[in-house]
Amino acid sequence: MVTEDHAATLRSLQSLNVPVTESDVLAVELRNQPGALAHVCETLADDHISIEYAYCSSGGRNGKVYGIFKVSNLDKAQRVLNESPNNRRVEKRALRDQRIYKK
Repeated sequence: MVTEDHAATLRSLQSLNVPVTESDVLAVELRNQPGALAHVCETLADDHISIEYAYCSSGGRNGKVYGIFKVSNLDKAQRVLNESPNNRRVEKRALRDQRIYKK
């Protein structure tokens, strides 16, 4: 889950006694079309960047969605994707360091 208000989301989940794990991820704006996610995966693989997991948002605007990537090297992945010939917006979604919350 990627949210705009990290603190409020964390408070809400903790109030429900939901275990929470935080990770830094990369949010990549994609065209909502077949192969868009695969193209980003191939670009990262070509530069030896491992993907731990990836998923796409739904309901994007103007034919765009977001791909969310947990990668082995955030800075390198951001640089590689920004240098890619396809114009896509890439932003690092920093959630500080990785934490695990348990009740």
